[in-house]
Formats: sequence, C-alpha cells, structure tokens
Amino acid sequence: MLEQNRQKLESEQRFRALIENGTDLILVLDANGICHYASPSLGRILGYALNEIIGKSVFQLVHSDDVAALSQLFDHALQTPRVHLPIAEYRVQHSDGSWSIFEAVLTNLLDHPAVKGVVINSHDVTERKQSEAALKQAASEAEAANRAKSAFLANMSHELRTPLSVIIGYSDMLLEEALAVGDKDTARDLKQIRTAGAHLLTLINDILDISKLESGQMRLYLEPFSIASLIKEVVSTIQPIIDGNGNTLKVDLTNHLDIIYGDATKLRQALLNLLNNAAKFTQQGKIMLTVSAKEGETEAVGGGQSRWIVFQVQDTGIGIAAEQLAHLFEAFTQADVSISRIHSGTGLGLAISRRLCEMMGGKITVESKVGVGSTFRIYLPAVVANGKAKIAIEEEDTERSSR
Repeated sequence: MLEQNRQKLESEQRFRALIENGTDLILVLDANGICHYASPSLGRILGYALNEIIGKSVFQLVHSDDVAALSQLFDHALQTPRVHLPIAEYRVQHSDGSWSIFEAVLTNLLDHPAVKGVVINSHDVTERKQSEAALKQAASEAEAANRAKSAFLANMSHELRTPLSVIIGYSDMLLEEALAVGDKDTARDLKQIRTAGAHLLTLINDILDISKLESGQMRLYLEPFSIASLIKEVVSTIQPIIDGNGNTLKVDLTNHLDIIYGDATKLRQALLNLLNNAAKFTQQGKIMLTVSAKEGETEAVGGGQSRWIVFQVQDTGIGIAAEQLAHLFEAFTQADVSISRIHSGTGLGLAISRRLCEMMGGKITVESKVGVGSTFRIYLPAVVANGKAKIAIEEEDTERSSR
C-alpha cells in the first residue's frame, strides 16, 4: 500500500513538473467556454496571472476576426467527444496589448471524470509566422529589385545600341571609301573599329535579351516556316566563324522535315549561339548540325501524340568538365574562366538559348567530355502553342550517359 502511494505521488509530481515547465498553453473550458483551468505557462506565454483568466470566457481574448471560426469549432467539439480537432491558426491578445499567434488542438473531455472540460492545447507560433512573413517580404523585395535591374539593363542597352549602330554604319561607309581608293592602312584600322563595334553590339544585344527574359517582356511571334530554309540561313551566317578556326561544318537534315509552326527568329538565335560556341572552342576540328524528328507524348489535355524536332550540334572541341555542366546554363556563367578570357564572351549565350527553348515549350540538353567534344540538343514541338507547350519526350540523354 505504501509503495503504491509512493508511486502515485511520484507520478503526480512528474506530471506537475511537465505541466509547469511545458512550452505549450493548456486551457480547460466548460461547455460555455468559461476557463476553469490554465497551465502555469500562461504567465510566460501571455503575461496573465491565473486569476485574470480563471472563471472568464477565453473568447474575450481572441482576435475579433478569429472568434467566429473558433466558436464554430468549439461547438463542433461539444458534439464530438474525445475527437482531436486541429485549429490551424488563431490570435490571442497578450497582456501588453500585442497579439500572439497560436496553433492548437481542441478535445472534448467533458465526459472524462478527471478533466470534465474541453481542452485547448495551444502552441505559440508567433515567431515562426513573423519569420515566414519576413521571408515573404524579402522575396517580394528581391523580385522587385530584379525587375528594376532588368528594366535598367533594357533601357541602358537600348541607349547604347542606338549610337553604336551609327558608329558601325559610318565605319562601313568609310571602309568602302578606303578600299575604293586603295588606302590599306586606313582600311585595316576601320576593320578593327567595325569588328570591335560589332562585338560590343553583340554583347549589348545579349544583355538586352536576358533582361527581357528575366522581366517577362520577351514575346513569341509564331508562324509557319521551313526548317530547311532556316538551316540554310543559319549556316550562311555562321560559316565565316566556322572557317575562322579552320573547322569544317557538316549538315544532316532529314528529308521528310518541312514546315513547323514556331518562332523562327528565336530558334535561329538559339542555333547560332550553339554553333558559335562550337566554332569558338574547336580548333581545326569538325562540327555537325543534325536535324531530325521524334514522336513523343505531350502533357497537354487529351494526351495526344505530338511531333518533336531535335536540333543537334556536335563538335570535336575542348569539351566541358563534368563539374561545370550543372552551372552551364546560368546567366553570366562560363565553363572555364581562363579559357573564356581567350575567346571572350559574357556567358549569356547558353542561358538565353535555354530560356528561349523553354518559352517555345522545349528544352536544351548537353553531353560533354573533356578533350573529346560536346553535343548540345534542342528539343522543340513541331507546333508551338503560345509558348506554353510541355515537353515529355523520352530522356535519351540520360540513357546515353548510363550506357
């Protein structure tokens, strides 16, 4: 008997210690919402003495916007004994006038002989909610700052591009005159001016494009166009750059490819970026442009079959290390800074290409091995639907890597 009393006393002391040192607030209410028990944590959490709460309705401390929902849940608890009902969030006024935010569980134990009340077990989440709000505000401010940055870059690029185009135009006119009169020294200087101006204009255009993409100002202009004609234009444009490093370009265009519906200008830009990189980082090597068709399933409503066009650019250049591939398509990131210093560039070309492909409902992938070369693939739907198409083709590249 003495042993049983001792164990009972120890159990009561243990329970009391847990309640007194707990971080949650426990209230026991009668059927009318009048509090007849509050845990000692009341003072630490809300700053009230027990006699300020006992015998009073707890609803008078609840924020007016939360009273209706809490009262409705309390009434529901009265009808469902011994069921744990979660309270997602409600506010209670602190003794200093501020508001604390709680999450709680409501349990009807009116029929329990030792409790005889409705138990509200509340946990203070004020700091967490404030942190979440601060993070949300910070994210909103960061987005606003990013939009402001993009707008600034777009405006600045536009202001720089206009006078630079004039400089390039006048250098062309003077170059023609110098060549006409046989002034080789002046012609050589003018060629350098024009080359430098054209390079700077390319950089400015890249900055303008990435700022438009980031700010959501880039738009698609969809129309039917011939793949063969587009590839012919791309090859004509890139051929001098290919030849500049002593490379050869081979084009393999599947015969049955013809008209697709999309944005020809943006596809041309993406292909030129890939071919320009291939030519830049390949010396006395081979570059191959292959265009083929693939059947795949879209994620669109109906799940019908869709035709996909695959544009592959393969080179025998220096290749890219595996650890650099993960950041290859990030803006202002270059695979190897030391090599990029030799070949110049901003590191925007691949970032722009990827975002253009995604706008058209496609994607761009890469495989590379140092000393062997790189292979880039653009996957685009044969019919681009307002830039919102979804690609769901087989992950060929993953399979190739695992072989």
